[in-house]
Amino acid sequence: MTSPASPATSDPIRRRLALTLLGGLAASGLWALTGAEALQDRAPGLFLLLLAGLSTWAVVALALAGPLRLGRALAGALILALPAAGLLRLAGQRYVQPLDVLQAPGTLTIFLLAVFVATPFLGVALARRPPVLSYPALFQTAWSITIRFAAAGLFTGVVWGLLYLSDALLGIVGIDVIGDVIDIDGVPAALTGAALGLGIAVIHELREVVSALVLLRLLRLLVWPVLAVVAVFLVAVPLRGLSGLVLGLSSGGTLMGVAMGAVTLITCALGRDDSEAMRPAIAPRLLAFSVPLLAGLGVWAVALRVGQYGLTPDRVLAGTVALVLLAYGLAYAGAALRAAGWMARLRRVNVWLALLVIAVSCAWMTPLLDAARLSAASQLARFADGRATTGQLPLWRMQTDWGRAGQDALAELEAMTDHPDHAALVAAIEAVRRGEPWHRALRDPGGDRLQMATDLALWVPVRPDGALDPDKLADIPPYWLRQWHDLCAPEADGPARCVFVRGRFAADLPAADQGVMIERDTDGTHIAQHIRWPGTEVLPIDTAAGLPEDAIARILDGDVPLTPVETEALDFGTIRIAPGLRATK
Repeated sequence: MTSPASPATSDPIRRRLALTLLGGLAASGLWALTGAEALQDRAPGLFLLLLAGLSTWAVVALALAGPLRLGRALAGALILALPAAGLLRLAGQRYVQPLDVLQAPGTLTIFLLAVFVATPFLGVALARRPPVLSYPALFQTAWSITIRFAAAGLFTGVVWGLLYLSDALLGIVGIDVIGDVIDIDGVPAALTGAALGLGIAVIHELREVVSALVLLRLLRLLVWPVLAVVAVFLVAVPLRGLSGLVLGLSSGGTLMGVAMGAVTLITCALGRDDSEAMRPAIAPRLLAFSVPLLAGLGVWAVALRVGQYGLTPDRVLAGTVALVLLAYGLAYAGAALRAAGWMARLRRVNVWLALLVIAVSCAWMTPLLDAARLSAASQLARFADGRATTGQLPLWRMQTDWGRAGQDALAELEAMTDHPDHAALVAAIEAVRRGEPWHRALRDPGGDRLQMATDLALWVPVRPDGALDPDKLADIPPYWLRQWHDLCAPEADGPARCVFVRGRFAADLPAADQGVMIERDTDGTHIAQHIRWPGTEVLPIDTAAGLPEDAIARILDGDVPLTPVETEALDFGTIRIAPGLRATK
């Protein structure tokens, strides 16, 4: 029997039309707004406010419009959309151009996370039935919204697939009406929004059939396998050591990803109440005890990287996520300590932790947790007290990615006239402001070239064997010498930060006259250059795909063999040309 409190089924045709119209109009409005270039140029702050407000209002309204009357959902969505838009606009003030905040993936992710986590609380509050902090109601609302949007998104993809196939079919007989309509400005956005709204309406009508319980049951199948993998990892940690954590953020990212997966699986296993919980419950309970260990190791991995290279916005984000996960882990472990009623305690904890996520997400958008400002202060302090050299400062990112805080930090660095590295620093800053890599500005290496070459010969190990010749290194252009001198300087009792590999990387030279220099950059990634003698050419190698974090250690251990590669050249009889081969007659 249909409940009178759920008007969604009282007139399904009208509800479908209303949500289709809402989705189409909202998407059309967003399309029109994004095309308002004059508004973007003259009032970028207002544009950002409108963009964030309209998109949040439309998404939240669609999320609430199933269980709630459409008018109530539209009005209620403003309760969340207005402050959310204000927070994103506030975050935009960190940049010279407010719209640059849209290019900051960390900030956008946190903005979307805050909206996602807050929407179920708003939905329960507007329903006026259970208390706002009722876990069963929040659980049901959150998973219902997830199912509706996931299924509606799939339906929208099917609609577009059908449109393209229909256009192709009619195109065979010379009828292009579908393609002509799709090519009209604004039509794709309207069709996408309309299909999404229609899908959400229909999925809500079928909520007894398309239940979140199906997805929860499937996810519960993963609890035991994940528990087994985590158990093997935790047992192996004291036996194998934690050297992998020293290598960078990706190890911490893996730990945090597994911790987030464990939290999700535990929540799925608990269900809405004890009657829907996974049985037996020993696996999710044991998994709850693993979360603080995984999160704690993640915090340690981030802390190691910060200690080595200081704060950057990425590391502030990683540290924030790691600390929130640690709070989850400690709360989960505490709730699971006593067997009696542990699931009920953990459900209550989940509510308060969700509020913590909302609070931290909001703080991220305000000056309380300005990642760029914190990072700039960290890098300034490291340079001032000698822990970082010019080559170790992320000057390019400070100029291009850190907004006003990065610009201010560069100005403060320029003002450090009594610093011994001031001349090189000013040249590097001027270079990045011109849009050039900073090392190209260091025409004068700021020191004796032969001395730096001698240092590098001592610091940089060579594989498969041998050593670097300081005299040959001294012929290398100064800006490369300076970069390697900054990046390869060893830390006390630390692993090598660079390695030189001899090999016949180019077909026209013997291995003794060439090689590849691999260095760990200031952000933890690797960069590489092909060096050729005589003539001393340095050719950068594209490492955008990302070398393994333990690349240098593996090369030093002999785990990365030199593999012969067959190549071909264009042979004109008197001259041959090929990549890496000097054209010779």
